[in-house]
Amino acid sequence: MKPDHSRYHAGPPVASSAIAPGLIEAYETARYHVIGPPRFELILGRASTELKVLYRSEGTHGAAWITACNPASEHLAVCANRRRQADLISDLDRLGLPWLPACGTDAQGRWPAEPACLALRISLNAARDLARKYGQNAILWCAADAIPKLVLLR
Repeated sequence: MKPDHSRYHAGPPVASSAIAPGLIEAYETARYHVIGPPRFELILGRASTELKVLYRSEGTHGAAWITACNPASEHLAVCANRRRQADLISDLDRLGLPWLPACGTDAQGRWPAEPACLALRISLNAARDLARKYGQNAILWCAADAIPKLVLLR
């Protein structure tokens, strides 16, 4: 029996993705921490009360979890990832989008923690474009319902 990814995914079906199934599973089980403030964790397929509160205070109804680190899930040196993440932050600032610092961790501990941003007031299309600019395989998209979903980009 094939797993039902529908509650975790938005966009094209997993079966049509060029991303290896094991890598998609790693994204599904990763931990997505918003460092904030406020501090909270986004869990795929589960509405975030903290994110709903943040939406109200920011006057928005959408957010995206984006990183510039480790494009296509290929490890880069720490200094290269820092430079890429700084460039992403500059892009968000240039676009006038508020963002919160975030960090992704591997639940199994095989992958090092990865800096990220929770971008607010961003459209899904703009989030996809920005993530593709940095060679990412996926983002988390949180629509008005504040339920994080994985959006595969390849």
